[in-house]
Amino acid sequence: MLSISLLLALILTLLSFSVIAEDTVKVVLNGNEINFNQPPIIENGRTLVPIRAVFEALGADVYWDGPNQIVGVIKNDVKIFAKVGENDIMKFTGKDFGVFADALQNEETIPMITLSDDVPARLINGRVLVPIRTISEGMGVDVQWDEHSKTVLLSCDEEFISQQNEDKLFFSMFILFFDSATGTDNVNHLKRTKESYKDYSNVATIKITGFSDFETYVQDREFIEAKATIMDAQYTFDLSQKDIITIVLGYEDGFDIYSFTESLTSEVKFYCTDADNNKVLDRVDVESAKAVWNGEMQAFDLVIKLNSEGQKKLSVATENITKMQDNILSMYFDDQLISSPRVMDRIDSEEVIIAGKFYGFKAHKMAYLLSNTHTPENLNIELTIDTN
Repeated sequence: MLSISLLLALILTLLSFSVIAEDTVKVVLNGNEINFNQPPIIENGRTLVPIRAVFEALGADVYWDGPNQIVGVIKNDVKIFAKVGENDIMKFTGKDFGVFADALQNEETIPMITLSDDVPARLINGRVLVPIRTISEGMGVDVQWDEHSKTVLLSCDEEFISQQNEDKLFFSMFILFFDSATGTDNVNHLKRTKESYKDYSNVATIKITGFSDFETYVQDREFIEAKATIMDAQYTFDLSQKDIITIVLGYEDGFDIYSFTESLTSEVKFYCTDADNNKVLDRVDVESAKAVWNGEMQAFDLVIKLNSEGQKKLSVATENITKMQDNILSMYFDDQLISSPRVMDRIDSEEVIIAGKFYGFKAHKMAYLLSNTHTPENLNIELTIDTN
């Protein structure tokens, strides 16, 4: 039987939370209601929502580090972190972890601000619930509250939603730094990651070492991640050990794991051919590449700018093609056809534009690889294969 003092303490605790019935709160993004496995709640006048459902709907990536109870919302230049049970929410602004590391090494002010909230993040039924206004506004999203219907109204440009997060490794690097700074032992991420691939026939662990300095490490891991992304393999990066990139992936029989591993640090092969399958352009002809949003196609264009030699080659090639109105060219990337005839939107003396073919971060990764002059060298690759 509960003592009177314990019962009173319990009642006061419940009253202080002031939690409204979970199923009365709704969240609507640009007119579309978001569905939840764990309903939102209201605590002390603040609306807390399951973080993954809301912010993935905004095109962000959501990460969770269980041992440290830290959740991260990351979308390109904006990185927001919350720790369960703590009121301070941190916002970092920067392209990648290199900006963060450079500020540390040069003893400069880290571009990070505190977004304080009087209600901390909660862990309820295995779901992390966070104050929606604080984090949403931190991402530049407008937040309104309809008291009558108990509805959170989120609004932002559709173009913002369509721009997927490109910085896939920042959270792992941040947690590694956090563990080091706080003296926390590194968690055995590898064992936990391999467990998530238990349904595959084979699980491969690829360890890559041999980085000369931190700048090289950042460049190499971006290059390797881009290569892995283009290969369309199911994989997970583990950066819990300093100066080691570990890739864990599950695959079925028939997948060429050895070619996959070798490709991670090899030079990008890029070329396009004319209608007769004659080689026109090569990787060395590319001056720059970028992914540009095509609003009409609701996809990305891959815009490749050629150097003088590439322009000369393309000019000669297009003169020899009799049906340029049909854009009879094919684009290859690492020996894979990425554009069929008529996909080309425009070909001129300087640019090759592939339109309406690429979605999300894949276009940005391809552009990164095409424009990146740094190719990892002198790295050691260790491949271990487990058969389930």
